[in-house]
Amino acid sequence: MEQFEDILASKVRWPTENDIPFRRAGDPDRNAEIVSHEDDRTWRMILGYHAAGVLMVKQARVSRMDRDTLVYPILFTYRHFLELAIKDVLATFGPGVGIEPNWRSHDLAKLWESFEKVMVGFGIEDEDGSIEAVERIVLAFAEIDAGSFSLSRHEPR
Repeated sequence: MEQFEDILASKVRWPTENDIPFRRAGDPDRNAEIVSHEDDRTWRMILGYHAAGVLMVKQARVSRMDRDTLVYPILFTYRHFLELAIKDVLATFGPGVGIEPNWRSHDLAKLWESFEKVMVGFGIEDEDGSIEAVERIVLAFAEIDAGSFSLSRHEPR
């Protein structure tokens, strides 16, 4: 049985007294920018979650060990990409057709319902079946993690 002290001897690097988690300024070639403008931040988060998912999938394809450990972060990351992308569409275009933005809910199925109402409000039709394909993916994620908690919850042993 693992002992608590074993955590301290893990391969994970523990912070040191000189580590600083966030810096507001610095060398732009070495540091990422944490923006304060809400729309810019949301768009960067959407792109970032998608890019992180792509990078993890690439690594999982070349390493069986990484595949088994990255599957949950991959699902978590793509799920959050979908949630934020849908919420951004609702916030940007929903009010124009009487649909309110919904930043509080994490329920992908309910968010998708609102997304469909926005499409109907704009007269968007699924001529090539692509919207139906996206719906199947969104609802598959909703089935395994409806409220954004299932993929990260750790059940007691």
